[in-house]
Amino acid sequence: MATLPPGVWIGTLADLLDEVDDGPADEPKGLAAMLKVGAIAELVRDCASIKDDGGELFCANAHWYGRGTSQGLKGRLKRLVGWGTTLGFASERDYSDLYKHAYGQLPDCRNCGCFIL
Repeated sequence: MATLPPGVWIGTLADLLDEVDDGPADEPKGLAAMLKVGAIAELVRDCASIKDDGGELFCANAHWYGRGTSQGLKGRLKRLVGWGTTLGFASERDYSDLYKHAYGQLPDCRNCGCFIL
């Protein structure tokens, strides 16, 4: 019988998934629990502190996504919540809830060309 090259799996997807030890499922902790963590609360406060200064234009997305070498507020969020974080908020639901809450603190874009629903 021929040998298979390394990394080749012969079996079903269910068999493969049984071989993977994911540990306990990441259960959502909720927004209230996340806001008790200092770094997460600071991120939300920073989002809320950004104001439209009334100039020619204001772009919330420039603050959220960053421009040039600036990482933006979303980059900070990704380090705090979601896959690979160490704060205990690794579920997709926690990431989504905090994303919506933090971004919702920003003023709306104005005259910057961003599409607004």
